[in-house]
Amino acid sequence: MLYDAPENKIMTRVYNLGQIIPPPTAKDLVVMVKKYYSNAQITFNPDPNVMELFKTIPRRIMGTRAQEEWGWNISYSLEDALKDFIERFKNRGYSKVT
Repeated sequence: MLYDAPENKIMTRVYNLGQIIPPPTAKDLVVMVKKYYSNAQITFNPDPNVMELFKTIPRRIMGTRAQEEWGWNISYSLEDALKDFIERFKNRGYSKVT
């Protein structure tokens, strides 16, 4: 979409393209993964320094400039993103996700 947008509409050099709303939690991701891989064993070991960094990142990233300048809109749900990831992973020769 950006490539095809009229040049005179593009005023921004870098875009934050937003995210799935509401932002999925780790639990949401676990539930979704288990929908496709019911035997998956998922554990978390968050780095305390990274967790502190996350506190400084806005909870919501809006794609307002991209919407205004070239008509962008989010088109992936969490499930769509996971399905795409699984498909790409399999296409790279991995038949089993561990």
